[in-house]
Amino acid sequence: MQKHLMTLLVAFIGGMLGSAVYHSPPAMAQQPSQAVLIVGPDGRERVQIGTYPSAGERGLPLVGLFDNGSHLRLLLRLAGPQESPVLIFKDRRGRDRMVLGLGLNDEEPFLSTADAGGKKTNVFGHY
Repeated sequence: MQKHLMTLLVAFIGGMLGSAVYHSPPAMAQQPSQAVLIVGPDGRERVQIGTYPSAGERGLPLVGLFDNGSHLRLLLRLAGPQESPVLIFKDRRGRDRMVLGLGLNDEEPFLSTADAGGKKTNVFGHY
């Protein structure tokens, strides 16, 4: 699980960095692997909408929501071989604290939580 979460996080951060460097106009959003970054009146990122550019995830969509401190707090994405929907809740330090979705291989529903120390608990299903 940690390996999958790390892959997801690295891919998402790569997309965020690319968006921070290049703010594509809306007309460019149709190109492959482009992300649209919506910023608030204070210039801080608030919403990212895009697709993953990396192999194995290429073309799968993502939506990220950021708090007032520009921390990614919520990520909605499709993942895995079944392109299953997954909702990831993050704390201010960027750690996944709750993951809800359909299993990446079997599409069985799951809810997984992690405490402040990183100890994972599967409430139901498995992730």
